[in-house]
Amino acid sequence: MIAVVDAIDKLSRGRHAGQPIAALIITQDGKSTEKPLRLVAPYDLPVLSAALATT
Repeated sequence: MIAVVDAIDKLSRGRHAGQPIAALIITQDGKSTEKPLRLVAPYDLPVLSAALATT
């Protein structure tokens, strides 16, 4: 399972390494057999960071 902090790290690191990650697929428990709930893309980084700042 990937937490918000891990998602931010993966999206940011991939962008800086020259191999951008197009998106992360979010599921309930992080299992590949589960129905996707949401896609998170590098475009979402400001929103994810803001969500951490308010908690």
